[in-house]
Amino acid sequence: MSKDSRGLWLDIAIVAGITLLALGVRFPGLDAQGLWHDELYTLGNLVGFDLYLFPGADLAQTEAVHPAGFWVERMATDAFWPNLWRNLVHEGHPPLYLLILKAWTLVLGTSASAVRLFSVVVSTMAVPFIFLAGRRVGGRAAGLLAGALFAASPFQAYFSYEARYYGLLAFMASAATWAALQMRASKPAPPRSAWVLWLVFSTGLCLTHYFGAIYCLLLLAALVLPSLGTPRQALVSRPTAVATTPLIVFSAWLPVLILQTRSHGTGHWTQGRLGIFPSIRAAATGLLEMISGPQLSAPPAELWYSAILLLICAVVALWHQHEAKDRLPVLLLLIILAHALVVFVVDTVLDHHTITVARYSSCLSVPLVLLLGLALSKLRSAGFALAGVTTLLFLHASMLTIRGERAPRQMLREAASFINEHSTPDDLVVVTPSGPTLVGLALYLDPGIPIMAMPAADLHTLVLGLDRPASQKIWSVQQRLGLTAESWAEATTPPPSDNIVRFAGLDLVTY
Repeated sequence: MSKDSRGLWLDIAIVAGITLLALGVRFPGLDAQGLWHDELYTLGNLVGFDLYLFPGADLAQTEAVHPAGFWVERMATDAFWPNLWRNLVHEGHPPLYLLILKAWTLVLGTSASAVRLFSVVVSTMAVPFIFLAGRRVGGRAAGLLAGALFAASPFQAYFSYEARYYGLLAFMASAATWAALQMRASKPAPPRSAWVLWLVFSTGLCLTHYFGAIYCLLLLAALVLPSLGTPRQALVSRPTAVATTPLIVFSAWLPVLILQTRSHGTGHWTQGRLGIFPSIRAAATGLLEMISGPQLSAPPAELWYSAILLLICAVVALWHQHEAKDRLPVLLLLIILAHALVVFVVDTVLDHHTITVARYSSCLSVPLVLLLGLALSKLRSAGFALAGVTTLLFLHASMLTIRGERAPRQMLREAASFINEHSTPDDLVVVTPSGPTLVGLALYLDPGIPIMAMPAADLHTLVLGLDRPASQKIWSVQQRLGLTAESWAEATTPPPSDNIVRFAGLDLVTY
């Protein structure tokens, strides 16, 4: 066996080990916490049940009393195809994730573990692409370090087992980045295989998440188009038309985006723009979140450590361009900065502040981890020692995140268990607001427990009602997800009560 063959098999073995590490980090999260608010939208869409409170949806702010088992049976009734168009419009995202996940659940079912397993699998599949992209950016060591850091990342761990778009988004972003790097490195012209990879993965990226389309545009501008010839030639060439096909396909979906925006109205929780300086701060904290973990729940020391890693990335990228005459790390850095700028412009035009939602921009985890792998590999022995420490910190934070000790999800399962244990047959559960909170709670309640929904402002009428049985206890489940833009997210629910049990994302008040 030649030296090159031995090196290839060694790389395959190491990458396989890193991929298994990624799977080992993600897999324990499948059932560690119950389904939460956003995941219940996914579950509803999979069975054709619309949990939004928009006109034409299957739920309203006020829902009559039914036993919890009624909602369980309703969620077991599959109306995916008849209601697909309506649910896509109300969901507010491109269709690829939902369509692939539907095919997945036809085989494995719609249990929480089965639905989340898809995200685990596709997120894990991103690791080999991270290695290949990292090797293209900075060599074998950079690729291995980037793959290890991505595998252990608490940010990736958190979203990789969530039944939402972000696991697929990580896979598509990593694969599209590798395809773009292949296009850039192919001289004098990209081979057919590079074209196929770019067209498949970048189109998938655009149709997975709207911010994925922004990232695709930046990959195209920074890496792909410059590889097709001089700027003047690239703009008018046939290869350019082919390279931009993913964005052309995405543009056909834009009318649906307009319908989605209109259906959401002005009550979306990201409504209202930020100024330039708060936006810069939000973009910076989002990058820190992609290193330290979701929702900036890490201790201050870890946040400072993440900031130092970001600074090292920037310095090494600039140094590498000067010393090695390689513009690629700087281009990756510019993609990160340009993405934040584009999001700020879009927010300003549409009067939103999505720049504060790091998971929307999670494509940036890919160039960020590539730069981290490059920076640590260039620091030689000190860099490898730092990479080891960082990987251990990541693994520790990932385990805390999976167990819910950091950034816990909305605890519907825990609240339902508390009600199951302490309720009596005459009790009534009232959810404010309805939507995912109503259905999600019902999935974990004993089937016979009566449950209803009403706006928080109307609860006092029920509590003080003259026809209320004297022995009846009302369990008021009040959502607390910070949705202050929503009309039903009351700061307090009258009348006051001292009987409050607090869970992550909701309060349980008894009357």
